[in-house]
Amino acid sequence: MTLLGVGLPRRGSLFRKLMIGGILMFISCWITVLMLQNSADSSVSNTGRSQDHKLPYMPAHNNVPRDENVYIKKNSTVKQQQDSVGKNTPHFPRKTLLSTREHSATNKTNQNTTIKAAHKSVPRIDSIPSMNGPNSVELLRKKLVTLNREERILNADKFAPLGNDDIILIVQVHKRVAYLRQLLDSLRAARGVEEVLLVVSSDYYYEEMNQIVESVDFCKVLQIFYPFSLQVFPDSFPGQSKTDCPRDVNREKAIEMNCTNALHPDSFGHYREAKVTAIKHHWWWKVNTVFDHLRVTTDFNGYVFFLEEDHYLSPDFVHVAKRLVALKREQCQDCDLVNMGTYQKSSFAAMSSQASPSLWNAGKNNMGFGMDRSTWNTIKGCREKFCSYDDYNWDWSLNSLGNTCLGKKLKVLVMKAPRIIHIGTCGTHHHHKSCNEAEQARVAREGFSQNSAHLFPESLQLANPQSMGARALKNYGGWGDTRDHQLCLSFVTT
Repeated sequence: MTLLGVGLPRRGSLFRKLMIGGILMFISCWITVLMLQNSADSSVSNTGRSQDHKLPYMPAHNNVPRDENVYIKKNSTVKQQQDSVGKNTPHFPRKTLLSTREHSATNKTNQNTTIKAAHKSVPRIDSIPSMNGPNSVELLRKKLVTLNREERILNADKFAPLGNDDIILIVQVHKRVAYLRQLLDSLRAARGVEEVLLVVSSDYYYEEMNQIVESVDFCKVLQIFYPFSLQVFPDSFPGQSKTDCPRDVNREKAIEMNCTNALHPDSFGHYREAKVTAIKHHWWWKVNTVFDHLRVTTDFNGYVFFLEEDHYLSPDFVHVAKRLVALKREQCQDCDLVNMGTYQKSSFAAMSSQASPSLWNAGKNNMGFGMDRSTWNTIKGCREKFCSYDDYNWDWSLNSLGNTCLGKKLKVLVMKAPRIIHIGTCGTHHHHKSCNEAEQARVAREGFSQNSAHLFPESLQLANPQSMGARALKNYGGWGDTRDHQLCLSFVTT
């Protein structure tokens, strides 16, 4: 006897009945699983793409004017630019951006007024669904939207609300777990850290990183997620699309290949690399977000300091940062920025309480610098220049504004004895064979310990200005694609 092509041995009617019953039960379970899977897929697709992509803090791409050069003439061998912003890139309604702002009744004219924000004690971040399913990227995008909209501030019930005399530390992170641990260890040891709001801006949803952030118990902390990362756009713009031109192909060959961005190489003849452009996009998104789109900063007029995950802070970082801001306001009112770190070697003991005015230089002053809302609004006014400047580095792009849009170079007040050390030996710009972050942190810690007698100065003194003849920096390229320009501009709220 056979059933569905399966031969059954003749061992009596009872045995055959059991075998047939088992086979039928297996078929029934298999059909049920298929029905449930189809139902789940349908429920996801029925939500609609426009719902999945209402990411926070994003204006509508269809408001961005199209560049006529984005499309190639009909008689060209190159097809229309299929991945240009506004066509295949998701739509982000401006309404979503504006709905995140909840203005409080705080009097903005009082610099010492405590900022009133919706601080709540919050639970742990939930785990995302499995990243192995067919809809995993869509589910992750939804998750990031939810987390950003909630704007949950951890430890808000333990520490006082943010005030204008406090500072914000915003850290841009990827997934270098060991470096982030070292940074947070140094921050934990900083006196006055309980008055800080720590904002961690992540471009990768990674459970281990998230758990480290959640474990912070020494200050208020908010984690935000860059919503255009390569993790959630793995094979389409702003990630690397299969139809994008290879980096090193020449323009003529690119046109012949019919690749998407053939008309837009950078000034060195190279085409975009998503993993490179993502860093500048993330930096620009986070600075727009922290000043213009968080509820907690709606009425904040204090200083925001910019850090990265491979930085290490001195025990008196918060103490000195507040005094540096005060010195800037009192004696260097034409300074645009303050800077807690420098790559130049100096005598810590002799210069521990000195700060010197200088022209901001991307190669010297990009570590631990701070700005207030006034300076940010000035920089934001130059968004067209920043977003079109052909350099994948955010700091080189910022530096370029002094030669173009601003009409003057940015001026910065720099601590001559640094309170922040760069310990990263591996990353985008560093490719050492050994990445011993623990050893680098130990060296930094011992350096501060050896100068402990010169930490925590009661006041700071304004030293003689450093050389004011800062030269213009040559661009590095990597930012010629008009899609990157348009996405960059879309982060700005006017």
